[in-house]
Order: sequence, then C-alpha cells, then structure tokens
Amino acid sequence: LTMDVNEESPLIPRNSSPTEMIGTYSKLGSFLIFFFPALGGLLFGYDIGSTSAVLSQLKSKIYSGVGWYHAVSSSSVLQGTITSIGMLGAMLGSITCFSIADALGRRRSLILASIVFFVGAIIEYISGESNWSGAAGITILILGRLTYGYACGFAMHGAPAYIGEMAPFQIRGLLISLKEAFIVTGMVLGYSIGYAFSGTVGGWRSVYGLSSIIAVVMGIGMYFLPYSARWLALKGRINEARQSLMFVTPILSENEIESLREVSVRAAEFNPTTTLQEDWNKFMSPAIYPAMLAGVGLVIFQQISGQPSVLYYADTIFEDVGLSRIASIAISLFKLVATLLSTVTVDKYGRKLLLYIGCSMMLAALLVLTIAFLFKYTSAEDCYSNLTSNSCSAVACEWDSVCEADCVSTGMSIDECLCCGPTGVTVQKVIILIALFVYIGGYQVGFGPISWLLISEIFPLEVRGKAVSIAVVTNFFWNTVMTFVFPVEIEYMGSSATFFLYALVLMWVIYFIHWYVPETKGLTLEQIEELFTSNIPKSTTAIRANRNVSDYQELDTEESRDLKYDPDL
Repeated sequence: LTMDVNEESPLIPRNSSPTEMIGTYSKLGSFLIFFFPALGGLLFGYDIGSTSAVLSQLKSKIYSGVGWYHAVSSSSVLQGTITSIGMLGAMLGSITCFSIADALGRRRSLILASIVFFVGAIIEYISGESNWSGAAGITILILGRLTYGYACGFAMHGAPAYIGEMAPFQIRGLLISLKEAFIVTGMVLGYSIGYAFSGTVGGWRSVYGLSSIIAVVMGIGMYFLPYSARWLALKGRINEARQSLMFVTPILSENEIESLREVSVRAAEFNPTTTLQEDWNKFMSPAIYPAMLAGVGLVIFQQISGQPSVLYYADTIFEDVGLSRIASIAISLFKLVATLLSTVTVDKYGRKLLLYIGCSMMLAALLVLTIAFLFKYTSAEDCYSNLTSNSCSAVACEWDSVCEADCVSTGMSIDECLCCGPTGVTVQKVIILIALFVYIGGYQVGFGPISWLLISEIFPLEVRGKAVSIAVVTNFFWNTVMTFVFPVEIEYMGSSATFFLYALVLMWVIYFIHWYVPETKGLTLEQIEELFTSNIPKSTTAIRANRNVSDYQELDTEESRDLKYDPDL
C-alpha cells in the first residue's frame, strides 16, 4: 500500500523544524490554561482523600456530631454507599458529557463543573445539621455525594480536553501530566485536612465544606479564560479561535493559522451524528477506530491491572506494622513524588517509554507479591479475632498483657479490647511493602498520568468530546468493577493467584502498548490525528505505533514521496 504525499503542501514545511511551526508561548498564559482546569482534578482527588477521614468520623459517637452515627457504624452497605455514590455521580456526569460536551464546549463544561462542585460541597456540609432526622441527614449526605461526583464527571472530561487543545505542543505532556499530579495533591490535601479535623466534633462537615472555596476559585478562573481554540475552530469560528490561541501563543505562525482554517473547513463538512448507531458507526470507522482502541484500551488496562486492589493491600500492610494512621498520607505523598517525576520527563522521553517503564515496574512488583503470598501471611484482622493468649500465639500473633490488665481494670470484656495483635515488622512484610511501593511508583510514572495525557491528544477533533466521555466513563466503570471484584478474587483464588493474574494482564498490556499506542511526543494535535487518519487500511487495527515527529520530517524528503506502508512496522 502506498501513501501519497502532496509535494505542494508537505506535512511540515521544508527547511522548518517542528518547533518553528509555533511561536514562542506565553508562560503566564500556559500556566493559566492549566491551573484553573486542573483545579477540577484537585477537587476530584480531594474527595477521595477526605471521604476516608469523613467516614471514620461518621462512625464515631463522640466525633460525628450527628444522631445517626449508629446507622453508619452498623451498616457496611451504608458505608459503601457513602464512599461509592460519588463514583456513580461521576459516571452519570461523564455520560451526560457524551451528549452535550461538543455543544457546550470545554470551558463552559468546566464552569458548570465548578458550580456543581460548590453545590455538592454545600449539600454535604448542611447534611450534618443537628435538627435533621437520621433518615433526612443520610439522604441529604448521599444527595450531596452524588452531586459532587456528578461534577467530577464533567471536570475529568473537560480538563484534559481543554488543556490538551490549548497547550503549546512543546509542553502539552507536562501540563496534562501535571493535572494527574493535581489529583494526587488533592488526595494529600484531603487526607491531611481530614486528619487535622479528626479530633473535632463534627469536623467532617468542615472537611467537605472547604472544597467549596476551591470550587469558587476554579469557576472564577475559568470564566476569564478563553474558549478552547480548537473547539472554536470546530464550530467554524476561525477568528475567535485565532484570538484564543494567541492567549497562549501571542505570535502565531502562518502554519498554525492555516491549521486552524483546515480544522474549520473540515468542521463545515462534518456531519454530526444524532443517534447511538451513527455514533457507533463513526467510532468503528477506519480513521477513528484505532484511536478509540488505543485510548479506551489504555484506560481499561489502567484499572484491570489491579491498581485499586494493590492500594487496598498497602493500607492493610501499614495497619499490620502499626502505621495505619499515617498510611494514607504516606502513600499519597509517594504517589505525588512519582507523578512529578513522570511529569517533568514526559516531554523529554516520550509517552511510550514511560508506559514501558511504569508497566515493567508494576509487573516486577506483582511477581514478587505472587511469591511473597505463597507463604502464610497473618494480618492484623486475623489476630483481632483471638481472645486468649494461647489462641493468639497459635496463629503467630502477639498477645498484649498490658492491654489485658487495663481491660480487666476498666471492667470491659476481653472481646472489646483487641489485645491480640500483629507481631509487627517481619521480613515478609518488608518485602511485600517494598513491592507495593514499586507497584504504586510504576503506576504513577506510567498509567496514572500518561493515560489521561493520551486520551486528551489522540482522538480526532470532530469526535473528541464524545470520545473523551467514553474513555472517562470506561475508567470510572472499571474502577468500580475492580473494587467489587477484588474481595471475591481474594476469597476464591487467594492473594498469590490474584496478583499473578494481574501480572498476566500486565504482560498483555506491554504487548498492547507496543503495537497499538503511538508516540505523540513533539507532535501538534493535527499531526497526531494524521498518525491515525493517513491512508490506514480498514482491515488494519495495529497503528504504526513507533511513528512520531521524525516520520513527518521523512515525508519531506525527495526519497520518501511515496511512503510504503508495512503492517509489521
């Protein structure tokens, strides 16, 4: 198969490097188009971090500050609902974006998200009013959680799309990856503020309420930012698109202006779909399906490679060695450092290399965990159920005689005191803990930031709004599935077999990345789109995964006017 290249208008003009195509970008403009959208990611992470602390307070008779604490502490279903209802809201928000995102635009989606964030936080706060009945308080809290989650769906859709469409290509990877760092920063902030208010009666209300301040800052900031330049071009508003892009790149090159015109012309010829069947046909078309396969495939693998499950075990191990109170903060700080490492290197080393490194670290860690859990492991939970010194010793736990004496002196029954506990640090626990941190580090170097970066880059502009919505919904859906499936896997398969299963998935992931995920470092969004749309045979699903900016430069040589397509490349 031959890909013909027009000699009159090469993809990159002769005697021009990619960096010459776009003028020097404004550092202030680049910061602003990143910071305010990324606050949506911070609010998403803040909810994850704060909810664990909130749930602990809501179960406490002393610190909950509400009369319905017993309903929460006695019902694992209600605890699970409070925790997971936000994820359901996020899925509903993402599904809504599928229908209205392209009409609404990235900027207005984020403004709407900030408003809904604010409303959700206020509802969560007022649910703790003392005059509410138990049923009313719980209902209002769940409504607030659902509302806040709905905003997360809009924010996680709009932020990567807006940043990706406005950022200079030289630092697009940096800025979108920093959004993931903002999510982790939000988690650190949520855990820390939750910890700070843990000794305050009704402090959980303030923990939730404080997020409303961030939502206000986000909304005001987004109001004063321009619409996405490429969304304006998609709507045929070419002059406004040029002005919008000048907010980040004050001096535009002729190539960049011409690129906007081409987008506008293509948009005028674009036939919007109105039914799900038409959408499906478009996504399955040869020009779009490879991008959908790469983007949606990555977010599925991001979840089914065991990330939610491994984090669960990290918390458990911290509890087993007596560090449960700082576990969440320690893990989130480590995740932040690993994410920042990826962020500052992604535009230098590329997306695929970081994915390879991250997935290889995860694979190695899972194999170590597989071996480590072949040996008998005694957790804190296993110890707590033993009520005598003899039974405690029989399961390799440690009996606390001081605890026993205190229990007797206070008149409490021995089953209330939990005097049988884990033995503390062992070689097995140290190995497992190191492997867990290697896994978490690998995830944050690769899957964590790079998946969100790629889904903001690779989808053609005409379907980007709906395609990003599909990717976000897929992410939330599989995260929820894995959260529910993991306990079942542990019960019926055991820890070792479960981690080995995830290791097998990682092996397939590395193969998938090699063949189906393209390198996008140093390319404009239009050039990335060209990777997927330039004469790809309908029967071919494997993209030339190693094509990058050098391929475009090769197209500009006399010897490569007729580039031969080799499906094995």
